[in-house]
Amino acid sequence: MRGLRFIVVLSLCSLNTGCLLLTGARNLLVEPVAQYTLECFEFKRNETLAVNAWQAVCAMYPENHFSIHYAEGFRQGFVDYLNAGGTGAPPPVPPRKYWGVRYETPQGHSAMQDWFAGFRHGSDAAAESGYRQFVVLPTPIPPVSEQLPTRSGSTEQKEAAPATEPEQLQHAPREVPVQPE
Repeated sequence: MRGLRFIVVLSLCSLNTGCLLLTGARNLLVEPVAQYTLECFEFKRNETLAVNAWQAVCAMYPENHFSIHYAEGFRQGFVDYLNAGGTGAPPPVPPRKYWGVRYETPQGHSAMQDWFAGFRHGSDAAAESGYRQFVVLPTPIPPVSEQLPTRSGSTEQKEAAPATEPEQLQHAPREVPVQPE
């Protein structure tokens, strides 16, 4: 009898997980799939933007015949700048495909240099396009570039002069009509 009570109580406790079970399923299944799907859509969009930018470059310079390596670097630099928001500098080493014996020649090193030059051009084109500002989520925290270093080495926020007049306020208060009781 005592064992039966224990089983009943244990069963009731396991049924009482409620939101915990749903939260766990969401954290383990739904969120990773949704995040992966979102990243795939963003990458595809950035790839499309890079291809369109490359086509615009080719149209601007029809007499210039860019190498395949330059074109690949351009597209990867464009996408990298939008995805990672980097400095625009290429990575310290070229992509893995350039690591093989095939590229251990003067022509191979020239191909790698083309890739690096294309990467820089692509990241510069992405920076000039202004797309990055729409990719990054806005926050109320100012960028690091707007923080001033102090003599102690720490940073402090720039302080704006306090707005005193409603015309000076960014979001002036509005009058709320009083409803009769």
